[in-house]
Amino acid sequence: MARTHKTAQIKAQMAEKARIEEEEARRREEARIAGLDSARTRSEKAGALVRACERQNVGSTDSSTSGAKAPVVNKEPDAKESAEDEADKEEDEDKEENEEEEAEGELEEKPPASRDTKGKKRTFSDVEDEELVRVSAFKKEHDSWASLEVSLREYMNTTHQKIVIKEVIHTARRNAALRSQVRFKGRSDSEIPLVPAELEPYQRKYICTHGWSERERSTEKRTSQALRRTDCPFQILAQLTKKTDGSWCVSIKREVSADSPLMPGVELLVEAQAGTSSVYDYIRSNSNHCVTMDDVRSMISRLRSVELSDNDAVSEMIVEFNLESSKNVSTVNENARGDTGVISFTSGHMRAMLDSFPEVIQLDCTHKTNQYNYQLLSMVAMDQYGQGQPIQYSLLETNSDWNMAKALDHFKRANERWKSVRIVIVDKAMKEIDVIRQKLPKARILLCHFHVIKWLHNTIRNSRKFGVYEEEVLVQMRHNINNMTYARTVADYEKYRGEFEHLACR
Repeated sequence: MARTHKTAQIKAQMAEKARIEEEEARRREEARIAGLDSARTRSEKAGALVRACERQNVGSTDSSTSGAKAPVVNKEPDAKESAEDEADKEEDEDKEENEEEEAEGELEEKPPASRDTKGKKRTFSDVEDEELVRVSAFKKEHDSWASLEVSLREYMNTTHQKIVIKEVIHTARRNAALRSQVRFKGRSDSEIPLVPAELEPYQRKYICTHGWSERERSTEKRTSQALRRTDCPFQILAQLTKKTDGSWCVSIKREVSADSPLMPGVELLVEAQAGTSSVYDYIRSNSNHCVTMDDVRSMISRLRSVELSDNDAVSEMIVEFNLESSKNVSTVNENARGDTGVISFTSGHMRAMLDSFPEVIQLDCTHKTNQYNYQLLSMVAMDQYGQGQPIQYSLLETNSDWNMAKALDHFKRANERWKSVRIVIVDKAMKEIDVIRQKLPKARILLCHFHVIKWLHNTIRNSRKFGVYEEEVLVQMRHNINNMTYARTVADYEKYRGEFEHLACR
């Protein structure tokens, strides 16, 4: 019985020891994997692997020490049990070594991503979402050109830029230009603000090395792989300036930088047709730049030069409209002078509405569009709820027969069921009727009651052919006009017409 009790006690101690070793091995493995995952470069991953190995060695030493401090049994276990314990320990150690070798093999097979992109130039799409880096401004005034060069060298070292001289204007050229001006003709040199000859040069323009203008000298036999031009707009214009005390200094006259935080607001003002003074006030109130009105005018002119002209913008809009859907139809008609006379649009939804309700259509030009030198002709169909649904829009140069005919030609070309139109309602313009009768011979033309009544009311009020009517007579005449318009029978119409003639001749 004693031997059985000791054997059970030894097995329990071995099981507890194995459990502790498994927990320690699991913790070491988790720490090692976390260290390897968090490392981003090869050197960091190698360091993490070394640290994991050191922690493993320390842990194994601690476990062996703790095993030595365990309670000692009076009698040693059987040789068979000791052999099994040693075999299990060696198997665990071999397993850990194999895992470490596999991890090292993975690191060697999968190099870090930084090596793949090393030496490659990033594109704009790689950095467009990154935050822009702002650098300090350059000093405005310098005592001499040598002082400017020293400051510029320090500035380049600080900001990690490479700035070079692109253009130079010598003092002799500047003085010759001053003497040739009309306001200085016939005057002596003492009366002309000449630059001293010993101050050389008069002006220098500094640019970024990526801003050199392209000068192609290749024969196109092989492509260049070292192109580094990015059209950088960076510029510094240094110029000799006379101070109030009579001394000369080198001052920065113009600074052109990119990615200004004010440009989105300026572009919005220019797009909204804001004046030069509005843009000037916006810049002065939101920055400390001492700009002039000439600078603002030049900037606005530069922004507008890159925009599309009116003709190009309209052409682009028409192309985009046609590409939006295969069912969209547009037509552009030119007059005899070669100018655009009519532009018509019909979308797929408009064509579907006319296919469903082709019996009644209405034509009218938008009110008060003549002041913009065009007329917007709208064609509307009536749906099942009695509501108007647009079926075509046409921009007319003038409200003439030719323009109306071209708009109706587009209507017939875009809609297959144009022959089903039975009623066309127009306003009081009589010259449209003849064109509509030619293009839509089966349709009956009706005048809009509201337009007719309004036109007759304005005519009797403004006409001076029969003199000025009294207010009471005008009220009665307007009442008779309404009765004639809504007369149900010919007899009623003749009755109200006779009353109107009697009032008009009064």
